[in-house]
Amino acid sequence: MATEETYIENAVLDGAYMLFVNENDVEERENAFYTFLNVLAKRIYEGAVVPAPFTDVENTLVSSFDPDSIKAGDQIVIDKAVRLKMDTMTGSDGSLWIPLFINDRSINRGETANIHMSVPIIDILRMGIEREDVVGVVIDPFGKATTFEKDILNKFLGDYEKWEKDMEAKRDGGNR
Repeated sequence: MATEETYIENAVLDGAYMLFVNENDVEERENAFYTFLNVLAKRIYEGAVVPAPFTDVENTLVSSFDPDSIKAGDQIVIDKAVRLKMDTMTGSDGSLWIPLFINDRSINRGETANIHMSVPIIDILRMGIEREDVVGVVIDPFGKATTFEKDILNKFLGDYEKWEKDMEAKRDGGNR
């Protein structure tokens, strides 16, 4: 089970995001946005995970045990396959978005599916591109939300992959 400690290394990402969304000066906001993107790229490179809400598609978990008979720390065994689907957020226009919560604090500010799992940030961004039923990714949907539509995600991930190759070439001493 993930704890706040699981996402403590995302504190710099959270701070960069807060500086970006709270900046009112247009020029400074643009600089803060680029800083956020740079920190996001660095955290992806480091393999960062974030909490993501999932739904139990067939309610297998609830029907497999009596929630009143277990307590925190108990281990349970489920003898059926459990199908999980990442929860989505619905925009005011009815569009669907993949949520990206930076830490437990951001996911617990609102109501989501009751199953939270740690997922690599890069996987969430890729889902925002690959899933046909969504428009993109919404960062911090219960706070000062920012949306990245598929075209922005494609540009960011394309630039990230080039940067990642450069970083690996430098790490390997250019022997690639």
